[in-house]
Amino acid sequence: MILSKTAINQLILWSSLNFSHTPWRVNRSLYSTWISEVMLQQTTYQTIVNRYPNFIARFPSIESLASASEEEVLIAWKGLGYYRRAKNLLLAARFICEHHEGKFPLNLEQLLQIPGIGSYTANALLSIGGDLPFMAIDANIERVFARIFARKGAKKSDIHRELTLSPPAALLSFSPRAFNESLMDLGREVCAARWAKCSECPLKLDCLTYSSNTDPLSIPLAEAKKIQQKIVLIRFLVHEELKLLFYQKTQGEWLAGQWELPTFTLDHPLTKQYPLFSSEQNHLLISPPILSLKSNITHHEFQNRIYSISRQDFINHGLHDHFSQHATQFLTTTANPLALNLSSVTLKILKAIKGV
Repeated sequence: MILSKTAINQLILWSSLNFSHTPWRVNRSLYSTWISEVMLQQTTYQTIVNRYPNFIARFPSIESLASASEEEVLIAWKGLGYYRRAKNLLLAARFICEHHEGKFPLNLEQLLQIPGIGSYTANALLSIGGDLPFMAIDANIERVFARIFARKGAKKSDIHRELTLSPPAALLSFSPRAFNESLMDLGREVCAARWAKCSECPLKLDCLTYSSNTDPLSIPLAEAKKIQQKIVLIRFLVHEELKLLFYQKTQGEWLAGQWELPTFTLDHPLTKQYPLFSSEQNHLLISPPILSLKSNITHHEFQNRIYSISRQDFINHGLHDHFSQHATQFLTTTANPLALNLSSVTLKILKAIKGV
């Protein structure tokens, strides 16, 4: 998989002109590279551009991150989803401070020994953070190479394997950082999964898919999509004067450590996540919910139905018993709910009910 030097120069120039302003590139360090790459793994680019500055302002160094509590990190991570990433950041920061004097080792084997740092992140630190001849291969890069070399029928995993076994020679002739980031930019902005702006592509003259008039969206072979389950959740606003009842998610549950409104599944046995709402209690749902909204976790799509109930009724109807293994607390949410470690959907609900 060889690209011409002219094409690579054009690609890097295009990337530099359009994306050098991103906050983690302006004030680049191994720490900023680490935080941004972990954020970008499962969250959209634009979301990161908006959220990254606040996180860095709160934790400007690996030492400040390592000394924070898990709750503080989770609150700062709010809105980015996949909260295990935030917990892994904290574990890794503490390990690096304890075993490497607060500095990232620029050695692949040592990086892989750090809890929470896997193969992709380790290679990103070396390639993008350290500008060393390594390749951080994400879905964008897999797709770009599959299309440039017209690998119709190939899966992204096949391309990943080839790039891993035989890294591009450009890593030795150009800045690995610039090469890696420009390919990521291209796959995100021009050669995306659902569209391809071939006329704008700086690599079009080297692209076999373009020169053969092949539909770029047919390459690479689409991976089978996981079916998203649609589930109805019943969430209760349990009132006590000006406070609302919340319970803390435990280890092994989604959003462990965060606080949510008491929540039940209406028609789906997610017993490890939420208790099943008993059909004997359906009389509590005769009135329409005061609010309905959608949310997502992993491969589940939720229709959240919000009902209001008094504390006494919540106890009398046995609903409180379902949360006996959890910490529960009545909290005042009128001051600054963002300062509490509430789940994102809970914050969304609280914001919405102010207008109801």
